[in-house]
Amino acid sequence: MAERFMRVGVLAALVATMGIVTSCSTMSAKSPEADMDSKSVSDVPSEQTDEEVRQGPQPESGQKDAGATSTAAAQLASDTHFVAQSFQFDIPQYWAGKVDVKIDGDQVLITPKDCPPTLRLVDFTFRDTDVHAGGDVGNSWLATVPVGAGYVHAWLTRSVFLADRFVDGDDSGVTEDQMRRFLDLQSGGHLSFDKAGDLTYDRTPDAYVIENVVATVKAR
Repeated sequence: MAERFMRVGVLAALVATMGIVTSCSTMSAKSPEADMDSKSVSDVPSEQTDEEVRQGPQPESGQKDAGATSTAAAQLASDTHFVAQSFQFDIPQYWAGKVDVKIDGDQVLITPKDCPPTLRLVDFTFRDTDVHAGGDVGNSWLATVPVGAGYVHAWLTRSVFLADRFVDGDDSGVTEDQMRRFLDLQSGGHLSFDKAGDLTYDRTPDAYVIENVVATVKAR
């Protein structure tokens, strides 16, 4: 419980600085030359092998690691950065390769891979007004981000609510595997399906999506 309040506290500070309106916010060594005396350079044995001489100077190991890291970072960016018609956003590394991101103009829908659209991790809609409906405990407005001349509204389907209903017998047309992945991704791995039945009002998924997805939204 203390950890959850800490996350919400950090989240509140983050969104306050970005102008995001959210549902949570309403909630000395001797020189080697001296030992060489009168020896010429040609008299000093070389430590290089013939193969090393042919290859020429090689980059330091740190340089090699830096190159590999840059390549990995570029690949990661392509897997986690997305662009809609009027705005762009990122998804967390935890979601990379595990979700389907569907973009149609300024409409964005993110779901777990191979899951029905009813399992909305989050969706975005760009509008020219900040007015929005409230939704309900299962499907709700999450946050509104001012972007350029309009606003990006974020909505989600609450995995905690559906998980509780699932264990009560209402599978909503999805499998247990799909529900497990939905809850795991939307909470960033913080909530387990094994605790379903007493999760409906847990706001861990809301805080995770706002901090790791909504907070990255900006104009193109």
